[in-house]
Amino acid sequence: MRPHDFQLSPGKRSQRRMAAIESAVNVVAGYLINVWLVYVVFRWLGYEVAMSESAGMGVVFAGVSFGRGYIVRRIFAGRNG
Repeated sequence: MRPHDFQLSPGKRSQRRMAAIESAVNVVAGYLINVWLVYVVFRWLGYEVAMSESAGMGVVFAGVSFGRGYIVRRIFAGRNG
């Protein structure tokens, strides 16, 4: 195979870029909800959680969420041509 055989067509690049953007927007929204929810729920359950701790946990969850969302989107995009 030649090197250019592995290059993506402009349409495929655009699909992948849009999948990444969609996943990132979804993750940012989820991150903000998560930081607030962890802070409120943990305090309601009696745990003393600082907003910075909640934010730190949110970063981990957001990274996993981004990867999961992107992979699922790509799987479905691949099945639909």
